[in-house]
Amino acid sequence: MREEWDQMGTDVRNLQEAMQELLEIMPQSPTFFKAEIKIKKSWEKFKKTFNNFDGFISPMKAIAVKEPWNDPEFLSTWKMWKEYLQEQHGVWMRSRSEVMALKHLTDLANNNPKEAIRFLEYAMAGRYQNFFKVKAEESQINNLSNNGPEEKKPTVVKRPK
Repeated sequence: MREEWDQMGTDVRNLQEAMQELLEIMPQSPTFFKAEIKIKKSWEKFKKTFNNFDGFISPMKAIAVKEPWNDPEFLSTWKMWKEYLQEQHGVWMRSRSEVMALKHLTDLANNNPKEAIRFLEYAMAGRYQNFFKVKAEESQINNLSNNGPEEKKPTVVKRPK
């Protein structure tokens, strides 16, 4: 398919040259001048669309994704995170994005898979599109002591836009 696409590019360039030659030898009248402008605008739009299509013919190849921990609980939660992003936010995590997200999560969690799981679960519970570092007291909802509910000021967290 790539060879056909390259041939089509050559054909388009040859057509452009032939059209340019034709436009140079045709008589110039006000009607012709308006038609020439319209044709040139349409041609530029076509070339832009044609050039943008090249990315679909030769897409980027995926890179290998290596999870930072071989912890079954983390692997299960990470899979759930990717599915959550697709289901809740319509985001498909591609390989380069996944590699960088895992690197960022490893840094946030100080290389601790249990902390990473806690951050991911907190983000999913709050319907966030991104994960972030969460303080331990923020993630403990309805923390009860022996004497009933703890009395402390509520934590106000502004949701990212």
